[in-house]
Amino acid sequence: MEKPIYIGTQLRVFISPAMNALGVAFILVTIFGAVMYEILRRKESFG
Repeated sequence: MEKPIYIGTQLRVFISPAMNALGVAFILVTIFGAVMYEILRRKESFG
């Protein structure tokens, strides 16, 4: 009965760093997109 728990733990340890990196990359892309959108929007309103 201990084997599925062990496999699940190993899988979680293996996937976790990749998922964390993916999450951070997604957040950075979202923030970058929002900042670029604001800059372009403000340029259009002043121009």
